[in-house]
Amino acid sequence: MATLTELASKVPDKERFPVAIIGAGLGGLMAGACLSRNGFPVTVFERYDKPGGYATTFSRGEFTFDVSLHATVATGPPVDFLLEASGVKNRIEPVLLPELARFVTPGRPDLSYPRQEAKNLLPNDPTNYVKEIIASFVARFPDDAQGIQAFFGKMMQLLQAFLKEGMAGLEKDPLSKIPLSKFLDECTGDPWLKTLLGGFISYYGKTPATLPASFYLFSTGGLITCGSWYYKRRSQDFSNAFVDVIREHGGKVVTGAEVTDVLMEGEEVSGVVCQTGGAKRKEAAKAVISNACVPETMFKLLPAGKVPQDYREKLGALKPSMSMVNIWLGLNRDISTDIPAYETFVFDSCDDAANLQAINACDPERMPYGVTVYNNAYQGYAPPGTSIVSIFARSSYEPWRAFEVEYRTDHAQASAYMKRKNHVRDVLIQRAEKQVIPGLSGMIWEKEAATPLTNLRFTGNAQGAFLGYSQLLGNSGGSRLKNTCPVEGLYLASAWGTPGGGYFGVLNGGYDAVCDLLKDLQP
Repeated sequence: MATLTELASKVPDKERFPVAIIGAGLGGLMAGACLSRNGFPVTVFERYDKPGGYATTFSRGEFTFDVSLHATVATGPPVDFLLEASGVKNRIEPVLLPELARFVTPGRPDLSYPRQEAKNLLPNDPTNYVKEIIASFVARFPDDAQGIQAFFGKMMQLLQAFLKEGMAGLEKDPLSKIPLSKFLDECTGDPWLKTLLGGFISYYGKTPATLPASFYLFSTGGLITCGSWYYKRRSQDFSNAFVDVIREHGGKVVTGAEVTDVLMEGEEVSGVVCQTGGAKRKEAAKAVISNACVPETMFKLLPAGKVPQDYREKLGALKPSMSMVNIWLGLNRDISTDIPAYETFVFDSCDDAANLQAINACDPERMPYGVTVYNNAYQGYAPPGTSIVSIFARSSYEPWRAFEVEYRTDHAQASAYMKRKNHVRDVLIQRAEKQVIPGLSGMIWEKEAATPLTNLRFTGNAQGAFLGYSQLLGNSGGSRLKNTCPVEGLYLASAWGTPGGGYFGVLNGGYDAVCDLLKDLQP
């Protein structure tokens, strides 16, 4: 299969093919960097005042908080390929996190993944590290040693299939056709072991009952074998590296510029209309790549009647992913010595149905949640003598829908919304104080919280979705929404398309969208 660079080299007169990109999230920035490096005129329009989408930061007092990044795959064969293709590999500084995760469950000893070391990760041999992980689980669940071996053995098998055949290798496996919950049932009958083996579900979806088993094993296996990393100093630096590449190669990234319309001549896209302040202007383009929410792109930005009915129905059957509640805390002391874990997941129940019910209700008393102590990412993360902590939990949009009109009218004065938001925030802080960071409430200097409505306001993602469309058995891998669409000249490069959400996912989607465009431009 031809690479992006090979495809681009066959397109003559590239200057005649200006491309407009809607949104400067990572998918849009990846697409822009790949195109600009290969000689195409590119303009990226971002409605927010800084690029990055969820890969960005904000400040409160002396603290700079990361909006979304906890951990990601930042090295290894698939990721290195994308970072090199975009030109950012030598512009960023990933740091290996101390461990993958720590799991806290009531009345039981904590379970922590072994400490990560680069020598035990790809491109080196990760076999010994995987053995350490298996040993830590077997020590806790000795009667389930065979099932634990089967779980991680299948994980490694899927990774090998991907490295040899790409996504096609995963699609061939029977686990692409069953939910994670069924595979966990095959491995063990212990509900707490199932919860811990599936403990990274918070990164991917609401429940093991709907997430494809192959997706979970492949994604988590990538974290295990490639490592769990953070981008220094923040995810904003990662996003800015793409912006630098685009601009250095003659492209433009325009912030504070919202695309309000995709223009068409006949059945082909011809440009976009963007609004900056109160002024609107047209930008001609031979192709448009949308990093924006797919429902917004198709049902708001395109002219009426341009999206075929069967495609509209297909999109209508897809469901936005979960959203998130996030709490950011700036503390008045350095807790890294007292709390050595970087990321802690807390499950008070091993009942998947009960956990799903709590997530759907955004019940702060019962929903699973996580705590990240960012000081443990690298020395100097927070100002001296302080700490930066994040508390996060999955949430459905539905409990917040009742506040949508009030919030849209004036979010700062939305009293009913603020009451609910503050209640959820305060209860989660209390739980984290009891289960993870003793004395937490007395250390807080700064605090901020976000809900699904916050996510909707800043990103435009339908229902505040964090991962585009949900990864489900009918919308994952080869069956997921493609990055091409029935509108000629329009391509998708976001978590809503293929392969889906997460930093690696959207970078891959941006790369694939550019390849799809270049294939259509082949002479």
